[in-house]
Amino acid sequence: MSFKFLTNLPSATETVIIIACLHVWTSTSVVLADEANAINHRATTTSKNKWELSPKNAHPRAVALLKDSFYWSILDDDSPFGNDNGADALTAYRKWRNQHRIGTAVDFIRELLTSFQAPLSEWKMLKASDINTFLDQIKGYVLETGDDVIISVAFAELLLDGKIDEEVRTLAQRAIQNEQGLIKWRRWTDPVERAHRLKQMETVLIQASKGG
Repeated sequence: MSFKFLTNLPSATETVIIIACLHVWTSTSVVLADEANAINHRATTTSKNKWELSPKNAHPRAVALLKDSFYWSILDDDSPFGNDNGADALTAYRKWRNQHRIGTAVDFIRELLTSFQAPLSEWKMLKASDINTFLDQIKGYVLETGDDVIISVAFAELLLDGKIDEEVRTLAQRAIQNEQGLIKWRRWTDPVERAHRLKQMETVLIQASKGG
């Protein structure tokens, strides 16, 4: 910093102005440093709070049961979390679980499906054979949305807790049966692969109910 323009000023005045300039410069540096620290803190916190679907973040029992790689993908349509409803349900359930120490996964499912305009009570009244024509679009939405959410939450429980609530498991088995009957309705690209994946998921649900 140059103060040549002050050479003709009285020494006392020059000193005062120099001090003032240094004060402004120091204050600005402190503010910039504080802002940089704040940004770094937010970045670090975000990194620590970031959760990804992977075996390293799952319960050991889930890792033991979910041996196929598709379970760990949110991009695979045939995985429990690969569809939009399933991915949203996983994210929402993790947050809900941290905030609700009292309450069951069924409570969460009921709340989420209500917000999705696919009430659990209506889902329970439907089955795949009820969905036959284009006129069944509304019922089809309720059924497939319920299926996606329930299957996702069942596997989310397994991922986070290493077990699945008995009522949730029962609902999930029914949801898988529904999906087996909706393969054509939902126009899966590879119907055979979809049927195989559903069978694998059903097997895991049964295995998860045994001990643990």
